[in-house]
Amino acid sequence: MPADSSAELLDAIQVAAILKLHPQTVRRLVREKRITAHRLGTGAVRRRGLRIPRAAVDNFLSDSAAA
Repeated sequence: MPADSSAELLDAIQVAAILKLHPQTVRRLVREKRITAHRLGTGAVRRRGLRIPRAAVDNFLSDSAAA
Protein backbone atom coordinates (compact mmCIF):
# COMPACT_ATOMS: atom_id res chain seq x y z
CA MET A 1 0.00 0.00 0.00
CA PRO A 2 1.56 3.37 -1.00
CA ALA A 3 2.22 5.90 1.74
CA ASP A 4 -0.01 8.96 1.69
CA SER A 5 2.25 12.03 1.44
CA SER A 6 -0.24 14.13 3.46
CA ALA A 7 0.20 11.69 6.39
CA GLU A 8 4.00 12.15 6.28
CA LEU A 9 5.43 13.48 9.55
CA LEU A 10 8.29 15.97 9.39
CA ASP A 11 10.55 17.41 12.07
CA ALA A 12 11.23 21.13 12.58
CA ILE A 13 14.44 21.03 10.53
CA GLN A 14 12.69 19.47 7.53
CA VAL A 15 9.83 21.97 7.73
CA ALA A 16 12.33 24.83 8.03
CA ALA A 17 13.99 23.68 4.81
CA ILE A 18 10.63 23.55 3.00
CA LEU A 19 9.57 27.00 4.25
CA LYS A 20 13.08 28.49 3.99
CA LEU A 21 12.98 29.50 7.66
CA HIS A 22 15.15 28.86 10.70
CA PRO A 23 14.08 25.80 12.74
CA GLN A 24 13.51 28.02 15.78
CA THR A 25 11.02 30.05 13.74
CA VAL A 26 9.14 26.85 12.90
CA ARG A 27 9.04 25.97 16.62
CA ARG A 28 7.68 29.47 17.36
CA LEU A 29 4.95 29.03 14.74
CA VAL A 30 4.00 25.75 16.41
CA ARG A 31 3.99 27.42 19.84
CA GLU A 32 1.74 30.18 18.45
CA LYS A 33 -0.53 27.45 17.03
CA ARG A 34 -0.09 28.72 13.46
CA ILE A 35 1.18 25.25 12.47
CA THR A 36 -0.32 22.08 13.94
CA ALA A 37 2.19 19.65 15.44
CA HIS A 38 2.45 16.56 17.63
CA ARG A 39 4.90 16.36 20.52
CA LEU A 40 6.48 13.04 21.33
CA GLY A 41 8.07 12.30 24.70
CA THR A 42 7.40 13.59 28.17
CA GLY A 43 10.70 15.20 29.18
CA ALA A 44 10.35 17.80 31.89
CA VAL A 45 13.27 19.92 30.71
CA ARG A 46 13.17 19.38 26.97
CA ARG A 47 10.62 17.44 24.98
CA ARG A 48 12.14 15.69 22.01
CA GLY A 49 10.27 14.64 18.95
CA LEU A 50 8.25 17.50 17.55
CA ARG A 51 6.52 16.11 14.46
CA ILE A 52 4.57 18.19 11.99
CA PRO A 53 2.20 16.60 9.46
CA ARG A 54 2.91 17.48 5.83
CA ALA A 55 -0.74 18.55 5.51
CA ALA A 56 -0.19 21.18 8.25
CA VAL A 57 2.75 22.61 6.28
CA ASP A 58 0.63 22.71 3.12
CA ASN A 59 -2.20 24.44 5.03
CA PHE A 60 0.23 27.01 6.41
CA LEU A 61 1.57 27.72 2.93
CA SER A 62 -1.90 28.13 1.44
CA ASP A 63 -3.02 30.37 4.33
CA SER A 64 0.13 32.49 3.99
CA ALA A 65 -0.36 32.88 0.25
CA ALA A 66 -3.96 34.03 0.76
CA ALA A 67 -2.94 36.72 3.28
